[in-house]
Amino acid sequence: MNIVTVTLNPCIDRTVSVEQILPDCKLSCSDVHDYPGGGGINVARVISRLGGDVCAYWSCGGENGRRLTVPR
Repeated sequence: MNIVTVTLNPCIDRTVSVEQILPDCKLSCSDVHDYPGGGGINVARVISRLGGDVCAYWSCGGENGRRLTVPR
């Protein structure tokens, strides 16, 4: 393993899609995706997509920790 990242304060990132963005209008979102985020996690994701050998460590307490936990 060449690279290790550590994220002490991870988060859940959310992306959505909208048909179009209009000022002063309520938007209807679709295609909602939640995924682990935070500095080291995001860096590890990019390194991995670029073909690098990386391992990401993060704290995982509480409800968000349960959502961030990856089964082995």
